Amino acid sequence: MSYNIQTQKKSSDQQQERLELLKHLIQLYTHHNSSCVPRHVANDMLISITYIAHHATDDASLKKRYVHGLQQLELLCQACKHRLAKVQLYAEWYPNERLRYLLTDFFPTYLKRLSSPYAPLLYAFEKEDIDYPLLDGLPLEHAMYHLQGIDLISHYLEQLSYEVAFLKPFYQDLPMIYKLYQMQRHVSLFELNQNLVEVLLPQVLLHVYLKQSYGVQLDAAALDAFNKRLSIMRPQELLQQMYLSLQPYLDKDVYAYVYAYFPILNQRLQNDMENHAELFIFEDNTPKQYTLQVMTACLNSEFTHHQEVLSAMTSTTEKIHYFRTHLHNFQDMIEIWDSYIFSLEELTVLFQSYTPMDFAIFLRHHYAEQFVFTASVTLDELLLLPVSADWEEALHMVLSTLSKKQQHILEQWMNSIKLQY
Repeated sequence: MSYNIQTQKKSSDQQQERLELLKHLIQLYTHHNSSCVPRHVANDMLISITYIAHHATDDASLKKRYVHGLQQLELLCQACKHRLAKVQLYAEWYPNERLRYLLTDFFPTYLKRLSSPYAPLLYAFEKEDIDYPLLDGLPLEHAMYHLQGIDLISHYLEQLSYEVAFLKPFYQDLPMIYKLYQMQRHVSLFELNQNLVEVLLPQVLLHVYLKQSYGVQLDAAALDAFNKRLSIMRPQELLQQMYLSLQPYLDKDVYAYVYAYFPILNQRLQNDMENHAELFIFEDNTPKQYTLQVMTACLNSEFTHHQEVLSAMTSTTEKIHYFRTHLHNFQDMIEIWDSYIFSLEELTVLFQSYTPMDFAIFLRHHYAEQFVFTASVTLDELLLLPVSADWEEALHMVLSTLSKKQQHILEQWMNSIKLQY
């Protein structure tokens, strides 16, 4: 009973503080000329109060969290201004009028308004759809859909600063690259609305791997060397090595941003989409075109090899060990499971060997479409989804037997993973 009374008192105190903060924002909104505002404005103010208090790092009364939250948001705003100033220096790199508008008009205006006394009314809201196709940005990263206001602006500028860091070493080559791209594809980067990291990353990966230096131009000799390595290495391993070769040339955060492209490029290779994964080779400023068709064929034959090896195995332990060490592409995994190479019992043993992080990565990818607009996903929600295959039945059965601690860790991992589509 004592707990209920204390809880009710705490709730009552919080409601009173919320009402006082609402009155303060109404006075701010009306310039102290009225105590009344339309209902939708009052609702926005309540959203602002919750949004601001959410940014406090201490657990105190609502009013104290509101004050602390304002301080944190002011610091975030200053960080955004600093980051924007750096990114604006390179706005001319981007063949995208929409992005240039955001960099030169919307962001500066929005951040300037946050320097006014009316900032508490503005932090939670932005009036523009931020849709430039950053590798890790809207609309490609579903995890960003739950961000709003200054948080969204901050995340967007952070990702854009990673692009700038990636492009900066060869910015003088960009005009030539734009021209050659249009010549070879008969379409401009502006028309494609494509982000530059996606266009140039394969080229940079090749250059770093072959030349041990950061750049975009390669000669015929380097290409011949690459073909020789390709003939003796599995494409997935080669691609992984190329990414590792890039690591010393980039800051940790920038490398993590660029590494997020790995599964996308890998998937494009496997799906035989060579027109989307072309590597543009430059020799004496003469455009040459080299596609990853050879790598694609290797990947397809590699999957067939895995299928044959697993089918010939009779030991469950050997099959699981081989599967865990050789198959890393999610679509390959599912195709193996759908081919009934593993029995239901073997699938159960396989899934029991998974860690919470293993589960989280797979679940986030496999069930991404069902949770496109969801800020967070719970295991209970996933277990309610219909089962259409034996492997899904085994997966759900193992997930349902996880301990509370394991479930909590899994959900934490699942909701911290950022996906790219």
